[in-house]
Amino acid sequence: MKRLIFVISVLSIWSTMHAQDKSLVYVQNNHYGLLDSLGHLQHNFEYTNIEDLEQNDWYNTHAFVFTKKNKKGLANRHGVMIYPVEYDNIECKDSKCILSKNGKFGYGDLKGNIFIPIQYDGLGYLNEDKIKAKVGDKIGFLNEKNEWVISAMLDGSVYDFSEGLARICKSEDSESKTCGYINDKGVLVIPQIYQRFSGDFKEGLASVGDYGQATFINKEGKIVFTKNNYNIDYPAEFKYGLIQVSNNCKRYDDYGICEHYLLDKTGKNILPKNALLDETYPELNRNIVRINGLEGVIDNMGKIIIPIEYGDITIDEDKIIVKDEDYSLYFNLEGKLLLKTKLHDSGNYIDGKDSYHAFSNYDGGGEAVLDSNYKTIIPPVYESIDLEEGIFKVTDFDYKCGYLDKKGNTLISLQYADCNNFKKGITTVLDMDSKWKIIDKNNKVLAILDNDLQDVTQFANGVAAASSKKTGKEGFIDMQGNRITDFIYDYTYHYEDVIIVEKNQKKGVLNKQGKLIISMEYDDININTCRNTIITKKNDKNYFFDLEGKQKTDIIYLNCYSEDGYVDSSEVEESTE
Repeated sequence: MKRLIFVISVLSIWSTMHAQDKSLVYVQNNHYGLLDSLGHLQHNFEYTNIEDLEQNDWYNTHAFVFTKKNKKGLANRHGVMIYPVEYDNIECKDSKCILSKNGKFGYGDLKGNIFIPIQYDGLGYLNEDKIKAKVGDKIGFLNEKNEWVISAMLDGSVYDFSEGLARICKSEDSESKTCGYINDKGVLVIPQIYQRFSGDFKEGLASVGDYGQATFINKEGKIVFTKNNYNIDYPAEFKYGLIQVSNNCKRYDDYGICEHYLLDKTGKNILPKNALLDETYPELNRNIVRINGLEGVIDNMGKIIIPIEYGDITIDEDKIIVKDEDYSLYFNLEGKLLLKTKLHDSGNYIDGKDSYHAFSNYDGGGEAVLDSNYKTIIPPVYESIDLEEGIFKVTDFDYKCGYLDKKGNTLISLQYADCNNFKKGITTVLDMDSKWKIIDKNNKVLAILDNDLQDVTQFANGVAAASSKKTGKEGFIDMQGNRITDFIYDYTYHYEDVIIVEKNQKKGVLNKQGKLIISMEYDDININTCRNTIITKKNDKNYFFDLEGKQKTDIIYLNCYSEDGYVDSSEVEESTE
């Protein structure tokens, strides 16, 4: 008997919790409109496009760009218009927007305040408290009060400020050496003698070398170092005091192979003698290097953390993983050995704030659990392990199951033929006499289920699914073991808030108490979690209900746009009341 239990993702739950705070984009006949979370139409279906602004802080800055007859406007996440649909273009970054109209540009925020009038021939984004502005063929920089910080007197290509200096080039020709740097007064402080590939200042240095040459200058314009026959990805920028360079590049068919190195701010290669760079993690102060096919790890100063003597090394967040013949070695970032094992890393167990490492033996052994410091909690003697509510469910190779606490101590011995995870302190188990029971964490029997029930699932929202031995049909019980539905269904699909049931190829919906809230007459049913909406289909027509089974007669549209993108959980192309 097929039974599916769906666990709704954290993101979907977040969408449900904040449904009142979101407007949603729907499409009808290739035109876009905006509805609130209750399905009320906020903006008619008259737009050729509605795009979501991708902001770093979605909840605080979420907004929509409307397009109609090639004009654009902007609305906030509640559907309230910030800028009317009258602009040629609107582009936003970091809660600030560049607005253009009739070939002129201005600057505003996501509250509708225009603080740079739409009068300039070009504008850049706010950067180091300055906004690049173009007047005719001249370029200058404004502050947010529309005051000139550097008057529009600059010619050529002018770039944004970085660490107090901005690159300025007379020519776009990549071969021409016409690039220099101005200060925040607009004064040329580093002469225009460098080629087009020059970079911005990062960590006090800027790359100004020609192709095949690594040359860096400081903010006084003095050359700090030059390395010939080295290539750098432009624009080259130091990160954590290091920059990656390469040489001896050779081409093989459609790809090239180069030798990679790391240079410090003096131009010194920090790698050990004869070593090449494999992977760099400068933010972790760790880098993987190799010599003659063997790998090791060094820090950003070149100090060896893991000797260069292993076949394969990876760095994963807070640990270094080494593959050495039949063993895997786990080190912390300081190079301290945490674990040497023949077991294979099979992921993590996450239970609230607690995290555990899962290991398994592919050669017929069992699963093991280690704590965050790689100390063994559960040895590899079990065929399967699962974790919920701080309790490990374990099953041995004789298919007997029981429960352990988070330290690996026995809570309930291996005495059951089938076990489910605990939910709110209780669970369902099958004893050796083929009787299903409900027990608590102390193995106290709370209820014995009737002999007709089989294949009982774990509890979810206070109910568990089961099937009848006599009929093979499915239904639900409560946490006291009482049947709360008739056992008449062919399939059941348990969601976070409702249960979809199927009988004779027709579907309906039960609430969490087992009451039928949408009748068994539909060909297909889906849950659109970001809309809190149940979408049903009958005779190729779609009907919409809330999570209590009340029909939403005013919602006839399909695609839902939330912070996780367009959601089309009904997979329907056209919707009808």
